[in-house]
Amino acid sequence: MMRYLFILLTVFFLGFPSSGPAKTILTGALAMTYLNRVVLDSNDRPVKEERLLLDLDERIRDVIESPEVWLYVSTDSGRILRIKPSSG
Repeated sequence: MMRYLFILLTVFFLGFPSSGPAKTILTGALAMTYLNRVVLDSNDRPVKEERLLLDLDERIRDVIESPEVWLYVSTDSGRILRIKPSSG
């Protein structure tokens, strides 16, 4: 079962199994060239923001979470990136 909720280019990411209880919202930024990550506290208030994949220099078109809890990110150029948790 896929675990995501799309709001425009947003995925409500429940996290990699080792990432703990924090909730994360990931959004593509069509006007910018990064993947935006917002960490929410237990009351669903944002407590941290981070800009990811800045070095791609491409707009993020879509983000989905797979059943394996990997993230797939598509870019303007048609690239599909797979993001998996580190093994260590």
